[in-house]
Amino acid sequence: MGQNTFKIQASYVNGTAVENIRNVYLEFNNPAKNLGPIVDVMDNIESGKYTSTGSFLSQEGDWEIKITAQRIGSMT
Repeated sequence: MGQNTFKIQASYVNGTAVENIRNVYLEFNNPAKNLGPIVDVMDNIESGKYTSTGSFLSQEGDWEIKITAQRIGSMT
């Protein structure tokens, strides 16, 4: 609960950063408490690295977090 920081790194199997990402979205859901979806767009801090800070987990419990990377030239 409270303020959290989420960090994601998108890289290929060989370790190089995935550079053709337009946006990375986090979606938070807590079905047991009927909360969500709460959606956030992550900040791109460098090639292939994203971060987001906020109070997305407002209550205790089991949260589902879905990560979606929107690629340039792609629908998903």
